[in-house]
Amino acid sequence: MYGCVDNGLVFISVTQAERLAGIYAALGSARTWGEFRKILPNRVYSEIINILIENGRGFDEFYSDWIDEHPEGTREEAFREYQGLPFRERLPDERDPFDSADIPGFCDGDWPDWPQQEMLNRYRQ
Repeated sequence: MYGCVDNGLVFISVTQAERLAGIYAALGSARTWGEFRKILPNRVYSEIINILIENGRGFDEFYSDWIDEHPEGTREEAFREYQGLPFRERLPDERDPFDSADIPGFCDGDWPDWPQQEMLNRYRQ
C-alpha cells in the first residue's frame, strides 16, 4: 500500500496500514478506556498496558512498595488500595475516561509508529 506523506511516497504493507488505521480510529473515537480496548486492533491494547507498566503504573510495583509499609497486609488489601488510586497512578479501568495524552509517547510522536518509520524499518531488514 502506498500514500503521499509530506510530499513523499510512503510504502507499507496492507497489514501495517490497517493496524495504524485501526489505532487512529480508536484514538479519535473512544470516550473510555473500555471503548478504546474494544475498538483497537488485536494485541495493541496489551502493548499499551505493557508501556504503562514499564512507566510504573502496574500493580506489582505498587504492591512491592506497599508491602514494605504494611508487612501484615494482604495482597487483596493492597489491590483494593491500588484500585482507589487516581487514574494516572494505576492502570486504566474500563470506565476511566480516555485521553490519548495518557499513553506514554503519544504526545511526543513516539507511539504509534508513523508510516514513514514502518517503511524504513521494513526496508532495513
